[in-house]
Amino acid sequence: MHRLLLATWLTVCLAGPGSAQQSTNPWATIPRPPYAVSAPYDVQAERQLLNLANRARAEAGVAPLEIEEGLTRAARKHSGLMAAQNQLSHELPGEPSLPQRLAAMSTLRLSAEGENVGFAASAAQVHQGFMHSPHHRENLLNPDYNLAGFAVVRSGNRVYVTEDFAQSLPRH
Repeated sequence: MHRLLLATWLTVCLAGPGSAQQSTNPWATIPRPPYAVSAPYDVQAERQLLNLANRARAEAGVAPLEIEEGLTRAARKHSGLMAAQNQLSHELPGEPSLPQRLAAMSTLRLSAEGENVGFAASAAQVHQGFMHSPHHRENLLNPDYNLAGFAVVRSGNRVYVTEDFAQSLPRH
């Protein structure tokens, strides 16, 4: 069995309404080296992760996650940076924090967010590792989360995975 490197971060954003919409883009502060221009996203593996997550949630009696385009963009950007830098982290040097990254990519009002990151030979192996890690499993099965964005970036013989989770508030 391949050894998985996993990290987790769960945070609750207590900012008031409108905090998800910022006037400046926090991504603009990240240097734009050539490696950050594009990444080979594996859309099929991203769908596989959604299906695996929702299967686990159904078995736990939790409502399914819905894919949110902004969360997917944020997850893809993060996975692309991890793959380009060959590094596993929730916040790479010069990168905004998770709440700032999600706010920059989505117009939703979010009350909570969480993130799983990992790499392995396949998306299914990363998911298996997440399910055997208490903190990652907690993110995947958190009934408060109703939205997600999944990203899988292939780099050599491994995939870098970012799973961004959020709870959205109703729009006023």
